[in-house]
Formats: sequence, C-alpha cells, structure tokens
Amino acid sequence: MVEEQLTQLPFAEMQRKRINKKEARDKQLIKEEDYTNYQLVESLYRKVFETYLKTIYPFYQIDQKLEESPLGYTMVETENRNLYHRTSYLDSNYIFLKNFYYVERLNEEQIHAFLEFLKDQNESRFHRLLEIVKETFPDIVSEKSTTANGPTNVFYGPPVPGFSFSNQTLVFLLNYGKNKIPLEEQDFVSNKQQKEDYANELMQSLKNTISMQLDYPVEVRCYKGNIQYEGENV
Repeated sequence: MVEEQLTQLPFAEMQRKRINKKEARDKQLIKEEDYTNYQLVESLYRKVFETYLKTIYPFYQIDQKLEESPLGYTMVETENRNLYHRTSYLDSNYIFLKNFYYVERLNEEQIHAFLEFLKDQNESRFHRLLEIVKETFPDIVSEKSTTANGPTNVFYGPPVPGFSFSNQTLVFLLNYGKNKIPLEEQDFVSNKQQKEDYANELMQSLKNTISMQLDYPVEVRCYKGNIQYEGENV
C-alpha cells in the first residue's frame, strides 16, 4: 500500500512545457494554470511504479555493496541531488529513475482511479493502480518525438555524450559523491576508474534483471557529482 505522504516533483517551466496541456485540460488534470491534479496523479503514479520496481530488484543491495566497498564511495547529500533523485521512491541513496511520467496519456477512468485512491486508500484500489501501472508504463514513460515516428534518441540529463538513449527506455542513473579516501593515500586516477568500473558492473545486474522482468528496454549510467543543468532535456 502507498500510505506515506507523496513527494511531488516540482513543476518548473521546463516540466510544464513538456506536458500535452490540451490533453491534460480535457481530462481535468489542469484547470487554467492550476496543476494540482496533474502533480498528485504524477506523484502517485511514480510511487506505485517505483514501489513495483522494488519488488523486482533489491536496489538497497547496491547501496550496501557501494558502502562496504574499500574504494571509498560516498552518497551525494540530499540538498545537492538531482530533483528526480530527491523525489525518488526507490529508497536508494545512489540510484534513481530519470524518466518523467506523462500521466495525461492515461484514460479518464484510469485517472479517476488514481484520484479516488487519494481520497480512500484501500487494498483493492491499490491493486487496481498496480494493474494500471503495469499496463500503461511503456506509454507513460516514453518521450514522444515531434519529428519522427517510432524510436528516436533523446538526452536523459545534460546534452552531453553518454546520456543519449532511445525515447522508449527506462533510464536508471547511479550518482555518487566525493571520495572519502584522502588523496595522498591513493592513486586518484586508478581509484576513479575502479569506482566507475565497479558501479557499472553492479548496474548491469539491475539493467538485465529489470529489462527481463518488464520486457522493456532499460539503460543505466553511473556518474560522480551533481550534473543537473538548466539545459537538461529530460
């Protein structure tokens, strides 16, 4: 069950531009400039889906392996995390999902189910949401292309090499912080490469398991530090 308070994704102008406003207004997700219903449904959809993902893969185990590693991983402090990480429900200090949830693509009955659950949270209504999420997520998380039909590549993060994936993909990012091993006690370059290699090795397990269980493309990327830029496409 989804009982604790929802963490709403801040709707900056960047997010608002991506929404199909006509479709959202037609389905009562937006009323004039009030995005409350959209944010509530998006937050709940994200929570149900990411709660479901936790039944498929134990994200906390990657956290444990990183923290137990002699390579000196540290987590990025909460205030410095990407907004998708700050509002993630994967319960990981390192991993978050970089997809946006376009809930205006749900039909009116499905949207009604989410809003009704917020009024009365019970087991049967939660199972209905879970069914909806399993059925609809491939469409809800995809980035629609304005120039091409079918798959095309978009940037999930800053427009730099390594962050371009198919628009029909779940993208998991692993972010870690500054090295906790004093520089004079290590070969910095060697440690940096070892960290990247080990983190990527762990994420490949996540990629393979979730992709197989969902029968949907999954990509992973590991990086150090905060790379949330104004120019983020997704």
